[in-house]
Amino acid sequence: MANHPKESTTKVIGSNLIYKNLEEWKSALDKYEKNPPKDIQSVLRVSYDSLEGNEKDIFLDIACFFNGKKWEYVKNVLDGCGMFTEDGIRILVDKSLVTIKDGYLRMHDLIQNMGREIVKQEAPKEVRDRSRLWFHEDVLELLPDDKENKKIEGIKLVQCEEHDWTDNAFEKMKKLRILILRNTNLSCRTIPQPEQLRLLDWKGYPSNSIPSNLKKIVALSLRHSPLMLEKPFQNFEHLTYMNFSHCESITHFPNVSEAQCLRKLILNGCINLVRFDESVGFLPNLTYLRASKCTKLRKFLSRICLPSLEHLSFNWCRILGLFPDIVGKMDKPLKICLKATAIQELPDSFVDLVGLHYLDLTSCEKLGYLPSSLFMLPNLVTLKVGGCPQLGGSFARFRGSLPTTAESRPSLETLHFSHASLRDEDLHVIMQSFPSLEVLDVSSNNFVSIPACIHESSYLTSLDLSYCLNLQEIPKLPSSVRKVDVRHCNSLSASTTSMLWSQIPEWWDHCTRWKHNPSYLNLKARGKFPAVALAFVFGEMNYQSVGLHLSIDYGDVNSAYQPSHNFRVAENHVLLCDLRLWFSDEEWKRLDAHVEHGNTWKTVKVRCVPDIIPVHWGVYVYKEETSMEDIQFQERELTYQSCPDRSWKKRLSSAEKLAIASFSESLQTVVKNLKRLMAPREEEQCFCLMQHDRDKDKDEDEDEEEEGESDIEA
Repeated sequence: MANHPKESTTKVIGSNLIYKNLEEWKSALDKYEKNPPKDIQSVLRVSYDSLEGNEKDIFLDIACFFNGKKWEYVKNVLDGCGMFTEDGIRILVDKSLVTIKDGYLRMHDLIQNMGREIVKQEAPKEVRDRSRLWFHEDVLELLPDDKENKKIEGIKLVQCEEHDWTDNAFEKMKKLRILILRNTNLSCRTIPQPEQLRLLDWKGYPSNSIPSNLKKIVALSLRHSPLMLEKPFQNFEHLTYMNFSHCESITHFPNVSEAQCLRKLILNGCINLVRFDESVGFLPNLTYLRASKCTKLRKFLSRICLPSLEHLSFNWCRILGLFPDIVGKMDKPLKICLKATAIQELPDSFVDLVGLHYLDLTSCEKLGYLPSSLFMLPNLVTLKVGGCPQLGGSFARFRGSLPTTAESRPSLETLHFSHASLRDEDLHVIMQSFPSLEVLDVSSNNFVSIPACIHESSYLTSLDLSYCLNLQEIPKLPSSVRKVDVRHCNSLSASTTSMLWSQIPEWWDHCTRWKHNPSYLNLKARGKFPAVALAFVFGEMNYQSVGLHLSIDYGDVNSAYQPSHNFRVAENHVLLCDLRLWFSDEEWKRLDAHVEHGNTWKTVKVRCVPDIIPVHWGVYVYKEETSMEDIQFQERELTYQSCPDRSWKKRLSSAEKLAIASFSESLQTVVKNLKRLMAPREEEQCFCLMQHDRDKDKDEDEDEEEEGESDIEA
C-alpha cells in the first residue's frame, strides 16, 4: 500500500480514540506524546496493546503470513485454528489495523512491520522460542534442530535449495498449525507432519502422498507436486480447501465422501487427469470447482447434486464432451465456464440450474444445439457463445417460441455471438427474442444489414459490429446506445456512415485546437460532476494504445491496482466517449459528492496516456443534467474555436468509446496536531472512489492465480 506513514499512523490513532470520552482521549494522547514522531511503531503499538488475545493472534497471523490474501480463504484457515475470525477482523478494521478491499485483506507496510517486530521481541536471540517465523535465515536456522519444539505455530519459507533438514523437522513442532513453503528443493519422499497442522501450503511438495495423520487440516495447497492421490480422503472432516493444480501424476481424483466440509477444489493443469470419483458430485458444501486445462479429461461426472455450487470451470479441457445431468434444483448464483471444450449439447436437466446467471461456451466448435429452455432460466443474464460456428442458424428455431411479455420474456442482458457465421435472419431473431439486451457482440459475422427492429431494443447500450466485412446498412439505433464499434466494417454505405454521425449530437459546446502545452483538457465544475461527452482527434502518430487519465483538484481518479482500459488508435483516428460510462453508479455519486462539497469550483483535467497531444478536442454538455452555468472551459494557452469546422469528421478512420477501468482512493486529510483532535472542527471531505467491479466482463482466457501465491480467484 502506498499511504504515507503519517497518514496511516493518524488513522490508527483516530480509530483507537473513537467512542471514548474526553478523559480517555487526554490519557491516550498523553501516552502518544511520550513517543516522539520518529518512533512510529511505538505509536502503532498502543493500538495493538489494546486488543484482546483473539484479535492479537489474528493480527500477528496476518502480519506474518496473510497480508494481501483473500479474506474468505484466511477466515476458513483461522476459524480452523479455533479463532473467532469474523469478529476479530471487524475489530482490526475498526482500529484501522487492516482493511478489506475487493475481498482481500490489506495491511500497511508499517503496521505489518510492527506486527513482525512484536513476534521478534518474543525471543530476540532464540528463533526457536518465537511463535512465528517468516524470515529466510531464521527458518533455516531452526530446521536442522531435532529437538521437540512447543513454541512455533507458523512457518513461511520462500525459495530454498537442498538444506540440512531432518525428515521429521516439522513433526517435532508440536504446535505448528501454519506451514507455507515455496520452491523448496528437498530430496526426501516421506515428510511426517504435526497433527495440529491446519494449513499445509507447499508448492513443489516432494512426496507422492498426503500424510494420513492430518485430522485437523483445513486447507491443502500442494501445487506442482508429484502427488498421485491413490487413496480416498478419509479422516479429513475439517478440510474446506484443496488445490492440486499442475500435479501431473494425478490420473484419478479419489473418493471425498468423508470430506463433507469441502468448499473449494482446484485442479487446473492436471494434464493426466481422466476421471473424478462420483462422490465429488454430491458434496453439500462445495461452492467452487475449477479444473481448467485438464487436456485428457473426456468426462466430468454422470450426475451432480451440488446445492451450494457458485462457480464451475472446465475451460480449455479440449476433449471434454459431456456435461453431467443435474439432480435436483441448484438455486445458488452460479457461473459456469466451458470455454474451448468439446461439448456438443447441454442436457435437458440444465433447466434445473435455476441460479445460473453466467454461461461461457466460447469456442465450443462442436456445440450445435442450445435448448430454448436455457433462455427461460430466471437469472441468466450473460451468455457467451462466440466462436461456435454450428450455432449460427440455431436461433431460427426460436422464432416466435420465446415469450416477449414483460413478465415472462428472457432476462438475457449480455450476448456474445461473434465468429458464428450469423446471417441477416439470425440477427433478426436475436433482436426480437431478447428485448432486454444491454450488450450485444456480433462481431466477425456475415450479415449484410442490421434489422430495423433494433430500434425497439430500448435497453441496448453497447453494440459491437467490428470485422463484419459484409455489413452495409445500419438503421437508426435506439437512443440508449452509447457505444458502437464498427472497426473494419469496410462495406458500410455512405448513407449509413452519415446516419451514424447524425446520431452524434450537434456536438461541441466547446472545442479547441490543442497546443503543445498544456497536454490536458482543462475545465472547471461546481454543484455536481458534469455530465459530458468528449472527443479527441489525433494527428500524426503511430498505431498504438491510448488511455485517459482523470484528475480532480490535482487528485488522481485512476486505480493503483488496475490500469485503465486502453484502445488502439492511429493517425487521424477519433476517440468519442460519454464520461458517464467511465463510472459505476456508486462512483458517479462519489464524484458528485466531491464536486458538491463547499459549492466551489473544482478543476477537472483529462489527458491522454501515454502523453499524446491530440490536435483537437471537444466537449458536449448534456444540458438536461448539467447547467452551463456550472461548467467553465479554461482558455489559457488554448486557442478557442467556435466549432464551425467539422472537417475532422472526414478524417475519421475509427471511433471508439474509451472507458476508464478503475479508480484509486485519495487519502483523508491527516490531523497534524493530536491535541486538536479534541476540539470540534469541520473536517475536509474525503474524495474516495471504489474500484469498479469488472468481474462480469472478465475474460477467462488465462488460468486464475491460486491461493498461496496471490489468492486471486474467479
